[in-house]
Amino acid sequence: MTDSIDLRELQLLQLEIAKELKRICDENDIDYFMIGGTLLGAVRHKGFIPWDDDMDFGMTVENYNKFIEIAPHKLDKRFFLQTEESDRNYHNIFAKIRMNNTHMIEKVTDKQIIHNGIFIDVFPYDSVTEKKVHSKYYMKKLKILAKMYFLKNGYNLNAITEKKISRIVNRFLCKYPMSTKQVKSKLYKLLKVNNKKQKEDYYLERDGTFNGNFVFPVSYFKPLDLLKFEDTYFKAPSRYDDYLKKAYGDYMEYPSKEEREKGHSIIKVKLDKEYQSFFKKENLDD
Repeated sequence: MTDSIDLRELQLLQLEIAKELKRICDENDIDYFMIGGTLLGAVRHKGFIPWDDDMDFGMTVENYNKFIEIAPHKLDKRFFLQTEESDRNYHNIFAKIRMNNTHMIEKVTDKQIIHNGIFIDVFPYDSVTEKKVHSKYYMKKLKILAKMYFLKNGYNLNAITEKKISRIVNRFLCKYPMSTKQVKSKLYKLLKVNNKKQKEDYYLERDGTFNGNFVFPVSYFKPLDLLKFEDTYFKAPSRYDDYLKKAYGDYMEYPSKEEREKGHSIIKVKLDKEYQSFFKKENLDD
């Protein structure tokens, strides 16, 4: 196993994973789009935010389900699609594409026996009506159930929780007398209701936090555009300015040094092989 790699080397490996996602989606008529810090990086930096340590992509539920079905058969052998079906100890409510023969250890999942390779996140975007978006009860219920699901499956959320009261709440939710199966059933039932044939007003990002910032009008995504990210063009919401203002406010203003250092609370990143071996040969020759 090689020594730890630096942040820029990590970013370039994540970009390699993202190019594989793009290839599969483009070849199989699956729409996807950059979201979160990845979209912000594309707009503000034309690539990675200099201190960022991940990449995030979104898909409507229909496209997400199609991707989850197709990707295991199409992915290059360098990669692994991680879902609750493919990795029995993985219990996120979204997918990750991991790079084989790598290890990206995070505080939250340090004790989990899962494929822990370097990854990018793939989030389903659930359809939701305006009424539900503005229902504090509905959004709070989603947030509590998602947090409870992580905690009951051994995810150490307190490792990245700063406020004492929040850590106390986490311990309470972990011990709440409801089985993991029951929590999962209630959570997915709430999400499934959204995706029945109905008027689509908003998309709700299924990231597990449901804090309200990542709920966007459907019109932000129709149509999709291409934006440059490093050396590659990826799909993005056409109204990316509205998206970023909704998510981050004045997104062109740089965050404080303390905010920049939060990241994913990575403990270490290790490789089982030489760094250059993780890239496709034609990419190295460009």
